[in-house]
Amino acid sequence: MHLPRMAYRALLPLVAGSLLPLLSLSPVAATWLNYQSSPVESASVNGISADYNLQQVSFGVNDTDQSKFYFYLTYLNPIKGDQFSAAAHATSGVNIDVNGDGASDYAIQTDPSTPLIGNYIKSAVFVDRSSGIEMFSSKCEVQSFTDLTKSVNWIGFSIKKDCIPFGNTIGVQAFTSVSTDGSASNLRTKLVPNSKMWGVTSPVAVSATTGSQTPFVAMAVPTAPAQNSVAIPSPANPPDDLVALASAESQGVVTIKCGTNQGSGWSARVNLTALMQAQHDKSYVITNAHVVVDCVASRQVEIVLPDQSSVEGTLVITDDVNDLAGIVTTAAIPALDWQGSAPQQGWWEGIIGSPLGFPGVLTEGIVSSISIPTATGTTTAHINPGNSGGPAFDRKGRVVGIATAKYAAAEAFGIFHGTPMMCSKVVQCAAPLKVWDTNLTPTKIASSTPASLLSNNNPSTSLQTDTQNLSYAGEQLLNGAKSILDQSYSTLLDALNKYPSATLELAKLKTVAPKMPTLTGVITTDINVISQFSTQAANFQQMVKAKIDVVALSSKLLVKKFTITCKKGADIKAVTGTAPKCPAGFTLKATKVAATKL
Repeated sequence: MHLPRMAYRALLPLVAGSLLPLLSLSPVAATWLNYQSSPVESASVNGISADYNLQQVSFGVNDTDQSKFYFYLTYLNPIKGDQFSAAAHATSGVNIDVNGDGASDYAIQTDPSTPLIGNYIKSAVFVDRSSGIEMFSSKCEVQSFTDLTKSVNWIGFSIKKDCIPFGNTIGVQAFTSVSTDGSASNLRTKLVPNSKMWGVTSPVAVSATTGSQTPFVAMAVPTAPAQNSVAIPSPANPPDDLVALASAESQGVVTIKCGTNQGSGWSARVNLTALMQAQHDKSYVITNAHVVVDCVASRQVEIVLPDQSSVEGTLVITDDVNDLAGIVTTAAIPALDWQGSAPQQGWWEGIIGSPLGFPGVLTEGIVSSISIPTATGTTTAHINPGNSGGPAFDRKGRVVGIATAKYAAAEAFGIFHGTPMMCSKVVQCAAPLKVWDTNLTPTKIASSTPASLLSNNNPSTSLQTDTQNLSYAGEQLLNGAKSILDQSYSTLLDALNKYPSATLELAKLKTVAPKMPTLTGVITTDINVISQFSTQAANFQQMVKAKIDVVALSSKLLVKKFTITCKKGADIKAVTGTAPKCPAGFTLKATKVAATKL
């Protein structure tokens, strides 16, 4: 464990600074977006007086300066101005572990060259141990502060977030080191926590009072409009006019840029707050939180509109748990609906976004799996980097989810977060509101099969595969392939009812249908097996569609045609056709109906 070394005191003037004319930030008075505290350790250490009895360390991010991380050390007794001076041979600070190995990579500690005075911020000392050698460094601006105008028992430290490579989780350990006999040689140290680094989550906001996760919130969020949704007719069918639908949907879809991050977003139909309207905001854009993670401090993002002009957006809220964020802008972006029937496996689904930086790209597929309780689903519509945050929508253009991720090892295996997740943090929804209304979900009408030719022949209806040891990705891919197979059999059944004359011809397809794979329990092997099965299921679906197209065309060729007899003197001629006419000079003699196959 790394401890402060008094032997380095001769180097301190090189990095020590003067007092700054700024008031210190009290951990009580600040408005915290993120605040976490370690357990209290009240036990004393032999040789350390009560004034140096360190009790607790806290970590926070406040709304005054979100570019910094703050650390607060709480003591048993009130802080004194000369408590951490060179004459006292005492120092205090925090060790920081950024790589998760449990050892201190960096430290911030008090500067003994100047005393604590009043209620001011002063420079602290930054220690760099990342190379394995402990060095005092000036590469990071670090500060310390307390409030001697009041009887407070804490001392605070701050550091810029971008100074060292902070991750999502960092290790923190506070320390106090003090001489037991007034010399620099006999030092005793108390650590909090005593046994190991205390892990804190740096990007997730945590309540100081409850310790529960809360989002970054800059202002009140909009409210959802009153529900006015209807059931989606024939939801498994492609849109009646995909060209028109894509054109209209694209007007509500934008590109989001945040530093080096780029993703997609869409304008949601909501009721803007009075403050937003007073600020002349006109649109509320939904995207993924991971798209704007680097803009939480500044709250500013760039929004690229469908016409490729850019406007400024202001980050209102992030919900890291559900990976969602809300952004307001003064630009008027056509709003998209997001309430209605709960989607089902097999629905048609489209996705529009900016994959790889190309705006307005449309992909389509089906809802390959759906979980109503968790409001998550998977889709065969392609999702690529840059699609994150864009809308996943049904055949009527209603947004059912937010494109969020894809499984890198599989094709046509995207993940979307359902719109009900928006009601968790980014939109205020009234209690009765059902974003996915299961009461509106259309039910499938059962149909009979001629001669039961396909009964008990769908390989996906008798799943015997043991999925206990299968990864989540593999299980979802298997479910998606099974869904495609189910949809193919449903299409085949409908065709058998529609074209009974082709029953035997269509029934032959059952002999080439793929069978459910047998898994080994070895995840890497099983993923490959399932990927092959998924490809076979997709090929079978195309085969069924092609065969039905041929049958449908053949059925149209059997049509009613008329044969007429035409007479010109002694010359008689028969003319056959759907609308036969006598040649010039001939007159109609008689008519009869005949069925003729061309």
